[in-house]
Parts: sequence; C-alpha cells; structure tokens
Amino acid sequence: MRVLSPSRHESKHAPSSRRVRVLLTGFANFPALPNHPGRFDPLGKTRRRVLANSSSIVASQLEAPPGVELIRLVDVPVLYRVAARQICAALLDHRPEMVLCLGMSTRFDGDAKLEMWAQNALWDDGGVYPDLAPRSFQLPADWPPEGPVSFWSEADRAWLARYPDNSGSSFFRTPIDTSGPLFRKTRLPVEAMVAEIARRQLDVTIDTSHTGQAELRRRAGAGSFICNETFYSLLATLEQTGGDGGLIHLPPLTQANRHRVFAAVGLAVEVGARHYAEKRRM
Repeated sequence: MRVLSPSRHESKHAPSSRRVRVLLTGFANFPALPNHPGRFDPLGKTRRRVLANSSSIVASQLEAPPGVELIRLVDVPVLYRVAARQICAALLDHRPEMVLCLGMSTRFDGDAKLEMWAQNALWDDGGVYPDLAPRSFQLPADWPPEGPVSFWSEADRAWLARYPDNSGSSFFRTPIDTSGPLFRKTRLPVEAMVAEIARRQLDVTIDTSHTGQAELRRRAGAGSFICNETFYSLLATLEQTGGDGGLIHLPPLTQANRHRVFAAVGLAVEVGARHYAEKRRM
C-alpha cells in the first residue's frame, strides 16, 4: 500500500480552504498467487495472465479536477479484512470530505460502473450449497492436483468455483459485520455522476440491483468480494464520521479504453466534489 501526496498541479487550483479533499483508492494486482483458481480455465488447464489493476493505475495517475485535492491510496492489498481496514484507517487519518474507492472488474462492458449498494457478505465461493453454513476455506499450496479434472476429488474441483484473495482465503456466505444491516447504500450522488458522464458520451452504468432485496446474492450489486467488503466497511465508517463515499468498478485498461476510463473517473470526482461543496455552502 502506498499513500501519494498531492502533486503541485493539485494544489494550484484553489486555496486550501476551498478545495474539497478526496481520498482516491486503488487495489494491488490480482490474482498474485501462481496457483490461484482465477488463473485457470474451468477444466483446470489454461493459466491466465495477471492483469495490471486498473484501479491503482487510475488512482495514481488521474489529474485532479479544479477545486479538488486528491489524496491517493494505491496498491491496497487484495486481502479480506486487511484492505477494508487500511482504507478505513486512511479515512480516519486524513479526514477527507469524500472517499472514492476504485475496483477492477472483468464482468461488465463499459468505461465505469457506479455501485449503489454494498451487501453484508464475504462470498466468493460459487458453489451451490443450500445446507452449508457460513464458513471459510484456504487454498492448499499444492493445488491444483495433477491429471484431468475428472480424476480430482470433489474438494479440489470446488476450488474452480472459488475466487480467493491474494493469500488464498475464500469465504461462503460469511457476514462482514454480524450486527450490521444486510445492505448499505452509497453516500455518493451517483445519479448526477452517471448523468454527467453519459452526457460526455462515455459508457457508464449504475447498479441498483439490490433495491428492495431482502436477501444476500452472490455477485449482485457490488458483488461479495474484496471491493464489496471495502465498500460496506467504508460506508459503516462514514456513518460515524460523516462525509461522502462510494465505489466505482472499472474495466481492465487497454489502449482503446484508457482515455475514456480516466475521463469517466475524473468526471465522477468532479461531480462528487461539487456536490459536497454545495452542501458545505448551505
């Protein structure tokens, strides 16, 4: 994890007393483990390359909009509990007016996806276990076994449906906070952000899939992986400290989409900061 100080171009836009301080965060590369299930195809064969995490690239290189001072927290470890703890600690240490967590997802097409809901669950296990109580798993160091998948044990095959963190930890329907609500709602003006980003002809979506839901669902809303845990924990902390905050998912960066992704995040920061400044003037 690295904290990057505001650069010179970030401090010249406006006097410090009028700038909105924004904590912008991004994650480390993932999956880092050479035997991570996410690096294998469903047959346990093809090793996929590790993608550079677009969230830290954008968080470290984004130019601050006028009137904004960016505090950058990058290469946050992709580890359950640790990532949320480090981001919430940075919030308490720097006391920004707004926190924007960036995460990377390969499960959507577009330039950015703004998340509306965080759910109270760690749940990267994709198996269907209707009678299994919440529990955790640890990826064996000697996984995957040799030979065809059809010869593997049921326990070994189950790892092909899991997406553990960078330490090999995996969870099934495990609460983030046993006393917390099932869902927490973003504290960002996501509708205004989406409207402005879309007005610039960028491909942006907003996920509202948890509105009115009364049960947890894997991979809905912000999902149930590290990004979701961070999002949920951030919102819980902001309920105590005040301020705005939320999560945006980005696609992996390519030469074709790089400019568009940076533009979408820059506009989200600009709209969010303007929204906070307007509240401050009221």
